[in-house]
Amino acid sequence: MPDAVFVDCRGLTADDVAQFLLREFDAAESPASLISGALSIRSGGVGLLANVQWADRFVTSNEPSRITQQVIRTLKQFSRPTLQFVVERSADRPWVLAPARNDIVLTSPIGRENGDDARFTEVARLVERYPSLQALAAAELSTISLSLWAELCRCLDIQASPGELGELPEALADLLITYEVSETEREVGFRAESDRYRIRRLHPVDQGSLLSSLLRQLETHDARSNRTTSALGRYAAQTVGVHAAPTPAASKTC
Repeated sequence: MPDAVFVDCRGLTADDVAQFLLREFDAAESPASLISGALSIRSGGVGLLANVQWADRFVTSNEPSRITQQVIRTLKQFSRPTLQFVVERSADRPWVLAPARNDIVLTSPIGRENGDDARFTEVARLVERYPSLQALAAAELSTISLSLWAELCRCLDIQASPGELGELPEALADLLITYEVSETEREVGFRAESDRYRIRRLHPVDQGSLLSSLLRQLETHDARSNRTTSALGRYAAQTVGVHAAPTPAASKTC
């Protein structure tokens, strides 16, 4: 597609996406605001935004809707050259609103209508065999260290040693993915974020127990000495507000 710009929004904030689009559509450098940046755009085209529903490093986030409702709308409204956007989002994530009433729904090929049911069955089987996957799914960061994973297991009364957890990414390579963050540390996440939500639907997170553990960590956490604070303490400082908020399915409509 000529003059098309592709953005994989997974893990990005709305600001990240806006800066990328402004740069690709030849806007002025370092604009004072998104509106001034849009007014300075010199090249029109089409923006293809994939994985909008998985935007931001936090699992539960308003960034997807900020992308569709703020970034895209502002660029389309104030750009002099014509801009159009194609947005990928999940049908079961209703709080990620489309920027216009022109949704195109892609249905499963004939014979694959029950594919998601089959995936649910497969994920349920894996969680039954490896309960520690519930703790990984409960995390509000898309990837976490093995030490934090072990701490979250403890908070949720799931028996799992760091050694056992370290073997799971290789054993479950189709489900999990690892990232080397340093020579001595790696982080683990789900290869497809949709599997995290399948696990959460199968086993809803006990937010009360988890939040109590995080709040206890915050009582002794010192943000100025992260190197000497436990993995759970650092995690609590980043995510306790997210864990304390209502779940998106219950409250998020924007």
